[in-house]
Amino acid sequence: MAMRMGLIGFDAARERLGYDTDESPTLDDLELIGWLIGRGDPSTGVPVEIGGQRGVPQTPRPGQAPPPAALVAAAPRTVSLNELTDLDTGALEYTVTQAEAALDRVIEKAGARLRSKAQSNPTLLALSDGVPNRLLPQTLKGRFAPTDVVSEADFDAVRKRILARWRRTATQAEATLARLVDAEPADPQQVDEDMRDGDSRLLAVLLAAALAALFTPDGTPDPAEVGEARDTRVPVTELREAMSIAGGGAPSYVDAGAWELIAGGRRTDQALRGIGAVSAGFEWRYGDPASRVRNFEPHQRLNGVRFETWTDDRLTVTADGSWVGGTHYRPGDHRGCLCLYTREVTLALAAAGNLDPAL
Repeated sequence: MAMRMGLIGFDAARERLGYDTDESPTLDDLELIGWLIGRGDPSTGVPVEIGGQRGVPQTPRPGQAPPPAALVAAAPRTVSLNELTDLDTGALEYTVTQAEAALDRVIEKAGARLRSKAQSNPTLLALSDGVPNRLLPQTLKGRFAPTDVVSEADFDAVRKRILARWRRTATQAEATLARLVDAEPADPQQVDEDMRDGDSRLLAVLLAAALAALFTPDGTPDPAEVGEARDTRVPVTELREAMSIAGGGAPSYVDAGAWELIAGGRRTDQALRGIGAVSAGFEWRYGDPASRVRNFEPHQRLNGVRFETWTDDRLTVTADGSWVGGTHYRPGDHRGCLCLYTREVTLALAAAGNLDPAL
């Protein structure tokens, strides 16, 4: 301490510590010591920096080769994955729009089928007289089996279009991850399997939605179960689940980790873990309010809010949204939700061997 305060010199300090004069370091020794502890070049007093931080220098000592890359600690950098959110926003919009149009076509086709079947039955013919095709299934409810009205084949074309869009989203997400964080692509066979599973779930969702719209008196669910919505016949949260399965697994929002949909799905989460990325927080994205026929104010108020975990106080369920259940809001927490999130991750040098697997 006395030496640091300038009260004594090197020789006095060395003698006090019990060292001889011939044990004093040379200038080269001091230079090497300075290089190792990151305090700079003792001949110039200039601090040595790496990535804007003091530490092991990026350049070697004079006359020495550069140190191995694996020993050089890279400064962490934070990367926004908003491009992935944009991809999922487009894919979700496309999926919902296609589902809406498919339901219109299936309902009209179902009515035409029933009218054709009613032609040979005077009672049914009289009941159907003057009733529009779209309302005929409700009028003749219980007189035909659901399979007489709608079939899986009715959704073949729309499933093909949606699945093609999902695959393009997955491909672009891999390219984006490779560019932003140098992540490795997923196993193509696993991607194919995930897409098949997601497509199976999509078929079940569309079929159930069609039957509900055909045989429910007004085709409209309880508003308290919808919140924000476009077409109330379409269960957006279930379409989100199908997309998430296609992206590698059912949606998950736990602590500081999350995955949902395709570009931001489980495969992306696994790729980020594989390079040692650490979650640096999230931002709520409500999207375009005009895209809904009804908005959900508790979610709309969260637009642009940044948080670190899914139990953040700012996400606490409020009185005007308590019907969604649970203690904290999250994207997709009710039937018509179209919200998403953007995440940021912090990256470190994989070669340093100090990777934190937690996201």
